[in-house]
Amino acid sequence: MDIAGAPHELIRWTARRSDQIAACLAELEHEYLTAVDDDGEPRFRPVVSQRARAKMKQISARKARPPRRKTQPLAQLRAWWKVSAILTSGVAADVITYLFEHARPAAAVIRAWVAAVVDVALAAVDVTTTVFVMNDGGRFHRRHVLAEACRHLALV
Repeated sequence: MDIAGAPHELIRWTARRSDQIAACLAELEHEYLTAVDDDGEPRFRPVVSQRARAKMKQISARKARPPRRKTQPLAQLRAWWKVSAILTSGVAADVITYLFEHARPAAAVIRAWVAAVVDVALAAVDVTTTVFVMNDGGRFHRRHVLAEACRHLALV
């Protein structure tokens, strides 16, 4: 997905993993096509089948997956993303500021629209009741409430 007004360099900055997966996939395909058995005969057909390519995509996605990191506060992540975007892709700080300036008013409009359409008290009762009934004895977590709230808003 693209965001209107976002420069291509900023979008490419977020696509580092897909680039790594594509590079790994190219290596796997090359190994597949050049693999030979003990007699020097090709091990596989000279063309990569769709089934083999799908399996290679899974393997390359696993290989390119970065190790899990410790969770960090959102404010710290935003600061890091901003600095990283500026340093990595040469995107000027005013572009990021431009995006934030346009995202905040859009969020305010969405909140105002939702507040006018959604009965918050009824939504809270519906969400809490559904999560309580569906989750063994009412031991629910924040993620359950958020998922149910998203479902409720989608229905409304």
